[in-house]
Amino acid sequence: MELTRRNFLMGAGVAAGAAAVAGLAGCSSNEAQTDTSATTGADAASSLPEGVHWSWEIKPELPADDQIAETYDCDICVVGLGVAGPAALYYAMQKGYNVVALQKLECMHNGGGGCGVFNTKDPEAWGLEGGYDFQTVFQEFVDATCGKANHKLIRRMIMKSGPAVEWIAENVPGASLAYLPLDGNHLGTIWEIEGWESTKTGVGVVGDWMCNWAVENGGTILYETPATQLIQDDSGRITGVIAQKASGEYVKVNTAEGVILCSGDICDNEEMLQCFNPQGIGLAHFNARNGLDGDATKMGLWVGAAIEKTPANTQLHLDVAGNSCFKGAPWLTLNTNGERFMNENQWFEFVTNAILEQPGHECWQIIDSHLLEHGAEYNRAFYPAFPPSEADLQASLDSGTGFKADTIEELAGLIGLDADALKAQVDRFNGWVDAGLDEDFYMDPKFLQYAGIKDAPFYAFHYVNGINCTDAGLVVDDQMRVLTPEGQVIPGLYAAGNASGSLFGPDYPARFGGFSVGRALTGGMVAVQSIMGTVEQDF
Repeated sequence: MELTRRNFLMGAGVAAGAAAVAGLAGCSSNEAQTDTSATTGADAASSLPEGVHWSWEIKPELPADDQIAETYDCDICVVGLGVAGPAALYYAMQKGYNVVALQKLECMHNGGGGCGVFNTKDPEAWGLEGGYDFQTVFQEFVDATCGKANHKLIRRMIMKSGPAVEWIAENVPGASLAYLPLDGNHLGTIWEIEGWESTKTGVGVVGDWMCNWAVENGGTILYETPATQLIQDDSGRITGVIAQKASGEYVKVNTAEGVILCSGDICDNEEMLQCFNPQGIGLAHFNARNGLDGDATKMGLWVGAAIEKTPANTQLHLDVAGNSCFKGAPWLTLNTNGERFMNENQWFEFVTNAILEQPGHECWQIIDSHLLEHGAEYNRAFYPAFPPSEADLQASLDSGTGFKADTIEELAGLIGLDADALKAQVDRFNGWVDAGLDEDFYMDPKFLQYAGIKDAPFYAFHYVNGINCTDAGLVVDDQMRVLTPEGQVIPGLYAAGNASGSLFGPDYPARFGGFSVGRALTGGMVAVQSIMGTVEQDF
């Protein structure tokens, strides 16, 4: 498979359309569907006792022994099979552990567009000129977190991510791993395994293959069996997990070594959004509502875990289909009232925040026929490493997210803006372009000069803001061990991927494309190393 911008980052759109497809390799054959509908704040709060604000503040009782239909004994229980879960499952089994995995959906499912990594071997051979500039990477990463992250964890995930994917490539028979340089500081990955196909994104076919291998080699995966509660002994150690089948029967998993929570974030639970990320209420969901109900957050809280301080880390996005290659390009951007509202040359995550505050959480980009000439220079856009092409432009027009016209007046009619108002905004903006100084919002003159709207045909691209994930993750150390609010380790409990916090601060830094997936895969494997006591040696 050729590694392109489409199969690396457009995968986010595929995830929304192909979520949790039953019948794929490694999936349950049970046709029953787990209810993954979002919990509404009103429904959850209607029957709460006085003085209790949120439903999850009430810790449920563990089911009695006579309510347990099945019991499993294992070394490690992996909760959730997205990106982190399959990696943890496979790595642990390769290291000789007996593993039980609990998965809420009817098959393994991961989202995200691609897997971004650092610190690989031979980066220059894959087009990363000069290798890794860790000084720049660390400084930009730390700056992006606004001081709300664990710097030791940042270092661990960055330095372990490349070796993690290389270990998988070396230990999955028939797997091939290729890289593509992303914005000059890290690499994107794509996988192939001979004879295998997968609709999954993120780690795609490799995650699917690892789950299938686990079942064929003595591991246990219980599909449509979400974890509901952790078992904690009198010393505070986590010794197992309670789960519940679609039939309502309870399952008990006893663990000798630990539980690794990999069950994702909270974005499908509107009550939790109200608490941890109220700006996410009412936004479109780009994960196709895959049961991301904050299970790890709730279970962790009930055993004394700390969670990231509010507001929770969030990953806002713009429509994932059609016009992805133009997201965040520094062109004239107007809200639905036809008003310019920002300096367009921002990091992509900041662009999404600015659009969030506009009517309908939406906007229009306006540009002329020169739109493809400087794409590679837009280093803060969503696709800094992938200059858009004629094919990308046509895809946007075909999808109905892009519009083309020979005059500004005609363009206004196509997108529903007042023609006179649009013409006035374009004329004003062109004046700043000609002057070389944007006196409205002071866009960098380097990019301002490329943004003129003068030569037909003219284009408009429409974007609606939405939510990919919002973590409210459990606080972990750089060994993925879950911590209490006092910073003490909860023995036997680990978290990885979006179930864990402490890494990104208030916003996911989209400038490091794919690293949400990369850190999930890495974190799942590091959690196993933490159990083994080999974090400093392995890889």
